[in-house]
Amino acid sequence: ITLPGSNIVNGDFENAKILLRSFAEFQDTDPASKREGRVPNFVTVDQVQYASIDGTWWFVRALDELWRQSGDDDFAKEMAPVVYRAVAGAMKHAVDAEMFITHGDGETWMDAGGEENPYSPRGNRAVEPQALWHRGLLTAARLAERFPDTADPEADYAGWAATLAKNFHEKFWVDGRLVDHLNPDGSPDLQVRPNGLLAVMASPTLVNEGQRGVITSLAAGKLVKPWGVLSLDPEDPFFHPKHLDLDNYYYDEAYHNGDLWLWLSGSYVSALNHPRMGFGQTRMLLDEIMDEGAVGTLQEIRDGAEAASNDEFGGATSQAWSLAELLRNVVQDYAGLKVDLTADPPTVTVKPSLPPSWTDLKVRTRIGNHDCRLEGDPARPETLAIRFARRPPQNWKFVLVAPDGSRREGAAEVDRAAPPDWDFLVIWK
Repeated sequence: ITLPGSNIVNGDFENAKILLRSFAEFQDTDPASKREGRVPNFVTVDQVQYASIDGTWWFVRALDELWRQSGDDDFAKEMAPVVYRAVAGAMKHAVDAEMFITHGDGETWMDAGGEENPYSPRGNRAVEPQALWHRGLLTAARLAERFPDTADPEADYAGWAATLAKNFHEKFWVDGRLVDHLNPDGSPDLQVRPNGLLAVMASPTLVNEGQRGVITSLAAGKLVKPWGVLSLDPEDPFFHPKHLDLDNYYYDEAYHNGDLWLWLSGSYVSALNHPRMGFGQTRMLLDEIMDEGAVGTLQEIRDGAEAASNDEFGGATSQAWSLAELLRNVVQDYAGLKVDLTADPPTVTVKPSLPPSWTDLKVRTRIGNHDCRLEGDPARPETLAIRFARRPPQNWKFVLVAPDGSRREGAAEVDRAAPPDWDFLVIWK
């Protein structure tokens, strides 16, 4: 979850590869294991856990994001067998006849209480694992197409993804909205939770623009508060308004039944058709970084009910995925930088959705092996400039999508008035 914001959108590709390799080394390769193919969600010096159904597919999503922005085919080919084993293990042990990936009640990120005593049971087909599984299958299909000598020729990754998508739309859309999970008997669970937002973030191609609007409108009406995004609708009888209320319940009961998770603000912003409309969430996070809690960082959770102070509620005082999602939003959603160097031709798209309160925008990152800067006037997003320290490859395609949806293509040319060491500027035609 953290890697795209912490190491990819800023161009820190080498550390991203180190982190992915370190988890790939612990992939369960035992054919007799029901968790065959899983990448661990937790590794310490004396413990390796394979306790989540989604950790493997967050891993694959991070790999896909890295491959697209770095264009590193060598690393993608190195990791391809890890992805294929993950798919094969899931097909063998966890995938049902409708191509849904199945799991226990406590095997999603809403795992308080674990499998023994799950406080937020979501078995056996939750919405965001399906989207992650869909993204995983699409990634496997692209890897197999790019490196045909590495893949099982009998594996129909793209076909499986299409079947999953078809059944997903038939079973998970109920009465005009996306449901949180399907119960073991096939009935839809109608609790309102934020996991539809995660599904959009996990596999954006799984839903269309209208469906994104439905998902974000429901979240905005039920879950999104000025102090963050709730884990459960306050009108739900299982809603716990405070994390620490030991006279009434054990705190784990509140974790995913009312507690507000700061990392969820990132998926809300990303799911919006116009991310700038979610800037209130980002503004709230920036306020905490500067003025509340531990200065310079973000905590894990807050109470579901509005509190007088945001200094401490339990949970982690500094949480990596809370910070990483904020950083990812700035680059991918507000600046609107979307890179796919695996496409033909390699494509760099900029679709700015800049908050009107911003007076300036400067983002530094890497695309492939090229350092670059995005900068411009938020009041005039069509002027957003991309500068490179070295000339990018001539086959790269640059596209600027304006707020009205119009598209312009560009090319990197020498800028005689460039700042030192930033000699190449993308000129929009």
